[in-house]
Amino acid sequence: MLTKSDISLVLSVIAVIVGCYFLYDLSRGVEKFVVVEIDGRIEKKIDLPKNLIFDVNGVNGPIKIEISGRKVRMLDSSCPNKICVKSGWINKRGESIICLPNRAIVKILGEEEELDGTTR
Repeated sequence: MLTKSDISLVLSVIAVIVGCYFLYDLSRGVEKFVVVEIDGRIEKKIDLPKNLIFDVNGVNGPIKIEISGRKVRMLDSSCPNKICVKSGWINKRGESIICLPNRAIVKILGEEEELDGTTR
């Protein structure tokens, strides 16, 4: 049976791990940006963080995209099932939202880090 001190110790360790992760992520200095592609062409490239809502024209109609701070989502789309809208927010480098009917991709990218050495 866990005591109150055991639970507080476990929560403290978890808090330290989460804190170290965020410090590491911030210390890397990689600038993030959002890229919106329609049918393989880059339509927009926006630096994060920004707060704006804008429209792009997909293959089947308009798509409304919202950027709030360091998060991005498809607010509305002209596609029938709206799976892209239901997917919610993305905020990490490498994540993306894809709307197949509109052939649209919204993704978060970052500048590539430079290597400080090589091994053989």
